[in-house]
Amino acid sequence: MFNNISWNATNPSPGILIVEARAGNEADLSDGVWTTFQSGDELITNFDGKRYFQYRATIATNNASALPSMEDVTITYTINSGYLISSPYDTGDDTSMLARISWSEDTPGNSLVRFQVRTSPDANTWTDWMGPDATSASYFTDSTGGQAMPEVLRNASDDRWIQYLVYLEGDIGDTPTLSNVTLAYAVNIAPVISNVTAVENTDGSVTISYDVLDNNTSSGQTPGTILPTFEYLDGNGDWITATTFSENATSSKAV
Repeated sequence: MFNNISWNATNPSPGILIVEARAGNEADLSDGVWTTFQSGDELITNFDGKRYFQYRATIATNNASALPSMEDVTITYTINSGYLISSPYDTGDDTSMLARISWSEDTPGNSLVRFQVRTSPDANTWTDWMGPDATSASYFTDSTGGQAMPEVLRNASDDRWIQYLVYLEGDIGDTPTLSNVTLAYAVNIAPVISNVTAVENTDGSVTISYDVLDNNTSSGQTPGTILPTFEYLDGNGDWITATTFSENATSSKAV
């Protein structure tokens, strides 16, 4: 939206200084109409929504020693922009981990859509709005969801409620549109252990085999790790923590 036009000029009598302006959506401004303004005038409302702007100054005098001059011209305008805060969404689990945010957008010209997110354990106490680097100075701008969430939002702690903030910014005549937003998250439930076998070897050691499935997905193929520990049942019916293992038996395992 165009606001006003002003300039600094010297116009000694009998000089003449006429300033006109026009705006339009065609690059050659063939759809614009020249209108005369005084310095400080508000630009008329039919300039609003136009992409291109042009001014011209006509200088005349009949006295060579009294020639008008212009030092500068200032046109002020407001870029189309706005923001939207989503309703809080309850994932239903205290161990939820926010994975990514993606959306569908149309961003003509220099227009832009950008997001920040935050989480809460109870929909009352929230983290700060943040982008990929966990600060309020960064934004999610990849509509395909390719930017990783900061660790604080995917540590399976106090992230039950999620919310997003979206900014839509555009130049004159270039307005972005947003059609849908997807927040992907996982509930960090315990992995499923199956097919456990324990075979005693001739040297008295025991070989333990097992399968682990990350139950957050149907295939179990999600980035993550487990840290296994082992116990055995002694002759008194007590569970005893095993302490002697082969190399890497109790190291972190990818699941």
